Amino acid sequence: MPANAKWQKPPIREGRRATQLKLTDAAPPPRLSKGIRMGRLLIRWIFLALAVWAAAHVTQALGLGFKVDVHDADDTIRFFIGVAVLALLNATLGTILKFLTLPLNCLTLGLFSLVINALILWLTATLHLGFHLVGTDWHKFLAAFVGSLLISVINGFLGILLPDSAKEARASGA
Repeated sequence: MPANAKWQKPPIREGRRATQLKLTDAAPPPRLSKGIRMGRLLIRWIFLALAVWAAAHVTQALGLGFKVDVHDADDTIRFFIGVAVLALLNATLGTILKFLTLPLNCLTLGLFSLVINALILWLTATLHLGFHLVGTDWHKFLAAFVGSLLISVINGFLGILLPDSAKEARASGA
């Protein structure tokens, strides 16, 4: 068997479907190595940290209490750990909450996702891992809501700089 061979379905012939797979000589699609995938994860983590930092400064300019505490190297490490915790909570707890509140999310045309994102940011900020919320509970929620909205927008714009790996593999394979 040739090293660059892969299995493909043969074309449909005269109304009869071919169900057997046939070996053809074609190059497999390029795959990203683990090192490249880890590098992409690190870049996305840095982009999220930049988005949190920028959102904190914008919300402070708006008079809301979302603050970042980065003064030295220890605070910077704590901030990056806080960003990792935010990403982890958003990926796990946020996904579960969005699934459980799917009917409400449908009724509000997806706007309830912003409330869930604000709650996840609020929960992460209570851990004081490089950023926190100040003020009364209403002001904290408002700061978390505006902060999570800004983080989503900024992270979306920064994500444009890093193309999706599936799109990249298709583009290099064509």
